[in-house]
Amino acid sequence: RVTGVQTVSSDLWGIKQPFEFRPMPRIFSLTASDNEAELQLGGYDPESIDGEVAWVPMSKHQDYGASVASITYGDGDDAVELLQFKGQEPGHYKMGYIGKFDSGTTCILMPNTTINGQLEQSPFEKLLQLQLEGKKRSLYYTFIDEQHRPVRLEIEYEHCVEPTAYRMILGDPFFKKYVVIHD
Repeated sequence: RVTGVQTVSSDLWGIKQPFEFRPMPRIFSLTASDNEAELQLGGYDPESIDGEVAWVPMSKHQDYGASVASITYGDGDDAVELLQFKGQEPGHYKMGYIGKFDSGTTCILMPNTTINGQLEQSPFEKLLQLQLEGKKRSLYYTFIDEQHRPVRLEIEYEHCVEPTAYRMILGDPFFKKYVVIHD
């Protein structure tokens, strides 16, 4: 993909803004299905969501990324933590790893390494082993919201997950289930 950017003057377009013109808020939202997608500029449609919006801080280090504190395979007593950081006590969210929201990525991409020793083991390898044992569970991603509360998002088993060297990409499955709002 190629993105072209060019600065142009509104005079070249013949656009005359009224005196009381106020620019659109710098917020947009995106959601998708198997065949369609919707981009909402200037905010989000409250009718398009169920419940409250969970506002998760974006990473300062990566565009459109948020810190993932935990990924579990399953929910409840038999849940297995896939994103186990070295020295982190189970059930505590001290650290996180940046997951980048990318609507152009068909699957979820999960690190297949220990990320230079930051993790106890490869999250993808652990997931693959559980799947090869015949266990079919949803993935539960935990983010920490603005009030420092955990926010858990479920991605069902049927969605594809592919290995990467170190990146974590939160692709199409997130946009197909959730309205992703960027402020």
